[in-house]
Formats: sequence, structure tokens, C-alpha cells
Amino acid sequence: MKCRQCKKLIASILAALSLIAWCGLAVAAGKQDNKGKKPAEPIKISADRLTINSDANWAEFTGNVIAVQGKTTIAAERLRIYYKEKAEDTGDAGPRNGGELEKIEAYGNVRITMDNRLAVTPKAVYSTADQTLTLEGEGSRLQSGRDTITGKRIVFSRQKGSITVTGSPGKQVEAVIYSEKEALD
Repeated sequence: MKCRQCKKLIASILAALSLIAWCGLAVAAGKQDNKGKKPAEPIKISADRLTINSDANWAEFTGNVIAVQGKTTIAAERLRIYYKEKAEDTGDAGPRNGGELEKIEAYGNVRITMDNRLAVTPKAVYSTADQTLTLEGEGSRLQSGRDTITGKRIVFSRQKGSITVTGSPGKQVEAVIYSEKEALD
């Protein structure tokens, strides 16, 4: 693989994890904004193996995957990041670096933690096209403190500002919500 392709892929991986942050499961993305806010903490990914397929535009971390940024951790057996190549731009700003993120998939005992929130699922998929995060599989669960929502499919739509939880045949969606008074006791 060419060094330029490696740089593009690394930029895409960082963008992917920043988008996980952006969709509300991790801390803010790693770029400084126009208001001069401090950049986010670095992202550290460890895994038993990293496979990059530059022809198919994906990178995959496998085996004991742990991605950490600040107080947020994503653990899974496999994390695959898909990206699209950006067209080269020779305008005043110079060439564009990295590919455009298309989709992130996490498989196998996926656990996403942040502060007192936890998402547990067999599979999580984030799509940039519609800004949707989907948790899929029996026992998918969201937990905030003691409150929980469980279903077979949980869909967060950032564009619509909605969450939809679906059960499986013979098994309904379940929500357990404690009153504020009980939560404080």
C-alpha cells in the first residue's frame, strides 16, 4: 500500500471515531472549532489485528478491540470502518486529505460506555448518509444510570431527533425507568 493511501486511511479512521463521538456516544470530535474551543482528547485503538483494504475502502480492527477517547470506551470483537475517496481538490486550500466516512460497523459483544451510560448489543452500525446509529440483535440495551431500554433493534436518528425500539417476535420492548426520587435514594 502506498504511504499516501495509509495517511488517507488513518485520517478516515480518526474521522470515523470522531463521528461516533458526534452521534452522542463519545466525546466531541477532535477538531478545534471556530470559537477556539480546546480540541478533544486523542483516540487510542488497540486490537489483535488491523486489516486495511484500500481497494475496497475499508479498515478493520479485529480481536479484543478497544477504542478509547476521554471517558468513552467502545469495546467489540470487530470494528470495521468504510470510507469513500474524496476527489482531489487543487483549489486555494490545497488538496484534501483522507476519505469521507461512509459507515462504521462494530460486531460481537459491543459495549459502548460514557459516564453513567452504557449501550450493549451484538452489532452497532453508524451510517453517515442518514446520521443513524442502529443497535441490532437480541438483548440490545441502552442504560443510563439505573434506567434501561431493551429491544432487538434500537435506532437513533440524529436528523429526526428520534429513537425507535423494536422487539422481536414473541418478545416485547422493555423499558425500566426509575423516578427521580428513587434514583436519588
